[in-house]
Amino acid sequence: MLAKWRFHTLFFSLLLLAGCAASSHKAPLEERSGSHSRRVQVHTVARGDTLFSVARSHGFDAGELARANGLRAPYTIYPGQKLYVGTPAAVAAMRRGESYADENAAEGGAGGGAAAGKNSKSKSKTRLTKNAGEAMALGPWRWPADGALIQRFGGGEGGAKGIDIQGQLGEPVYAANSGKVVYAGSGLLGYGNLLIVRHNEQYLSAYAHNSRLLVREGEMIKAGDRIAEVGDSGTDSTRLHFEIRRYGEPVDPLGLLPRR
Repeated sequence: MLAKWRFHTLFFSLLLLAGCAASSHKAPLEERSGSHSRRVQVHTVARGDTLFSVARSHGFDAGELARANGLRAPYTIYPGQKLYVGTPAAVAAMRRGESYADENAAEGGAGGGAAAGKNSKSKSKTRLTKNAGEAMALGPWRWPADGALIQRFGGGEGGAKGIDIQGQLGEPVYAANSGKVVYAGSGLLGYGNLLIVRHNEQYLSAYAHNSRLLVREGEMIKAGDRIAEVGDSGTDSTRLHFEIRRYGEPVDPLGLLPRR
């Protein structure tokens, strides 16, 4: 949608003008990679944080931080999201030492060439298995609204970051899974009245264009709870825009939601 394309363009401009980061929580993790001998940190995104302010506060280049976390323009980050702070190679090395495989950790890997080619299929299979395991550990996902699907993931101008569900003004919006509300407001241009729910270390879900928000930041919710009402805030028709993000990267919600 043209409105969403304008949002991403404007939001990227705002990122460049953003000030210093708000409060953050950091947990050191060991890393040794190449000529660097630094500690990778985990930064929990707070309200007011931008990729640029987080990078500056830690002494990193924003482009370097984006590559380390697999982020692409316009580098949108959300409250409650976890960012690895370190060089791309260091973060990739640290991730290889953890119990999960991640699609954003390809850069900086040891070896390569023919060996990497031989292992690509098995790594891809492992990655899909781990991703599914992480998602299902939350419990079954459910549809956030009852209307018809009118926009698929990746469709439309600029590539949709989620799906759009048709609805009537005031119809209920449900929590797709249990978690904590980490954002409730209308501060992100193009999203209208927006809720963001953090489900665990990996997953966030976002619910946009609501007419009314029924929960507050910091509130714990359960899958199926009524959290908002369908609206047309920030868009030109009545609909719910719904996103699921894994480590900040959009994933196709239809891969996690049950078949209708």
